[in-house]
Amino acid sequence: MTALQEKAPVEVEIRPEPPALRRFRPDIEGLRAVAVVTVVLSHAGLALTGGYVGVDIFFVISGFLITRQLGEEMFRRKRVDFARFYARRFRRIVPAATLVVIATLLASWRWLSPLRMPSITLDGVFAAISGINWRLAANGTDYFQATAPPSPLQHYWSLSVEEQFYAVWPLLLVLSALLLGRLLGRGRAIVTSLVVLIGISYWLSVTVTATSAPWAYFGSQTRAWELALGALVAVTVSTWTRLPGFVAGLATWVGVALIGYAAWTFTDQTPYPGGLAAVPVVGAVLVIAGGCAGPRWGAETLLGLWPMQFLGRTSYSWYLWHWPALMLLPAALGRPADTTVTLIAVVGSLGLAVATYYGVEQPFRRDKALVHYPQRGIIVGSGMVAVSVAVALGVGALAVVPGGTGGPAVSVALSPAAVVAATTTTTLPANLTPSLESALRDQANSRSCFTDYFGTAPNTSPECIFGDPAGTKTLVLLGDSHAAQWAGPVFAWGRQNHWKVWFLAKSSCQAGNYPDYVVPALHRVYTECNEWRTAALAFIAQLKPQLVVIGSLSKGVTITPAGQTQTTLQLRATGAQVLYIADNPYMGIDPPSCLAQYSDDIQRCSVPRSAAGLDAPARLAEIRGTQDGGGEVWDPIPYLCADVCPSVIGTIEVYKDESHLTNTFTTSLLPELGPVLTRLGGG
Repeated sequence: MTALQEKAPVEVEIRPEPPALRRFRPDIEGLRAVAVVTVVLSHAGLALTGGYVGVDIFFVISGFLITRQLGEEMFRRKRVDFARFYARRFRRIVPAATLVVIATLLASWRWLSPLRMPSITLDGVFAAISGINWRLAANGTDYFQATAPPSPLQHYWSLSVEEQFYAVWPLLLVLSALLLGRLLGRGRAIVTSLVVLIGISYWLSVTVTATSAPWAYFGSQTRAWELALGALVAVTVSTWTRLPGFVAGLATWVGVALIGYAAWTFTDQTPYPGGLAAVPVVGAVLVIAGGCAGPRWGAETLLGLWPMQFLGRTSYSWYLWHWPALMLLPAALGRPADTTVTLIAVVGSLGLAVATYYGVEQPFRRDKALVHYPQRGIIVGSGMVAVSVAVALGVGALAVVPGGTGGPAVSVALSPAAVVAATTTTTLPANLTPSLESALRDQANSRSCFTDYFGTAPNTSPECIFGDPAGTKTLVLLGDSHAAQWAGPVFAWGRQNHWKVWFLAKSSCQAGNYPDYVVPALHRVYTECNEWRTAALAFIAQLKPQLVVIGSLSKGVTITPAGQTQTTLQLRATGAQVLYIADNPYMGIDPPSCLAQYSDDIQRCSVPRSAAGLDAPARLAEIRGTQDGGGEVWDPIPYLCADVCPSVIGTIEVYKDESHLTNTFTTSLLPELGPVLTRLGGG
């Protein structure tokens, strides 16, 4: 920022804006209201399953307004004053964002599990420095963090995208005018640059959505075209002001209809942003472009109403407050996020937004000392960012996770009787194994053999041979992470009995043949899983193992027994015995976080057997499918649940997250699982 201030203002010629162009646009203020209402209702689960498109509307608005401001500077002053521009951005964005980051961090420390604070601390740091979108994208593609609870600062991703645009766009605008201006003329040079940017970014949006939904959703490269379209309207504004009134008015209503269609019909299963993001984005463009002509009967008749103007003015602060309120209020009240709590969060966050608008946003935007001396605004804004980072690190240091360090391990005989005894335990053991902090990492050393979402072939290198690599008999462990969680006891059995154990697993890829399965992480049919399964079964046919052990998740999968039967028959045709380890309970909570929060009453982290998904149709279908194909089923539920399914049995922490078992727990079941493997393996 300092380097930019030291440069001399850049001279850029730009054509005068038409005199009819209004400085304040009530229709855009109302469009902000549409954007924030759709987002809030969608996040609250009250209506509008596609309300997330409100973020796209904000992007278009920002691209238009920022470019219009830059254009005014270039026209009136014949230059771009970078210091003044960035100072305005600091005054507009940073004060309210800093307040909410700090408040959210403190509230999280007070009411959320201390086990979550290291992650939330990092979220606070990345939110403050406008990089949380990249952190979320990286976490979203990590299969082993996919079930983590959403961060109370997750919504800052869109601010990060906008601020990254603000950092780059003024420079690109000036460079396009200077470098291409002589060849095309400066106006056409800027338009050409925008068209190229829009084309590349939209192409990335379509292609990346098909391969990596998190990187597509949170990535700046896949969202830049939305801001650039708004910018394109701004630099071609003279064209839109000359539209006939009827055409302009009709365009604005068509735009509103497109936004409404997207918000009403899109769902969390819609591949997004992809190509479909064009629906709400074009809608916002039509509203803004058509409104340039000020049509008498345009959408401004609706968007200009007082409630819309009020919500538009407070939209930024409401957006900042609504998500932390939805995430934190249930924990603060100690009750589920039912409709009543959700409504309180929505209305309460609006109240906080109004207070923030008048008490924080406006004073900083209008402060004469900051307005007339841009360097002061930049210094104050930078100081606020530093304070946010300091508070985040401080809160993280204050969080204390109970339960000791997890050692030394205590031998526990797991049995139905031990499960019953665990349902009456109230205090977290001091020697809990694994410790709460290490539970997520408590897994067999086999992650390198795990194929990610986009791989289409199993890892068949020698590094994926476990047990006794010199063994003369072969066992294959096949499936997804719900097979991988049994790697500990299966590998140990292989070592004890001198069996070679191959490990073949892929993220969210069931062993059963379900070719139409839509994986939630990608929002599309999991074609990579189908290819991987085919390759894995072909490899197993070459191995001709004596025994194949299968494990698969069953939650959220709509299947019939036929797919599991088909795979079981294929495996049996190789001469192998097949053992399916039935799926474990789904807790609906993150047990380690829950135990850290309620260490003096750990039964709050137990789940009724009836709510654990044990009678889920998919689970029963896989059991039946295995049996129909001539395989055998081993069900671990007697060692996991009595009337309730506890999170701690003896001194063992059972779950690493809401649905995966710790390696310590599964390995402790070797005395129960081992005899089954021995019998199927021929004694």
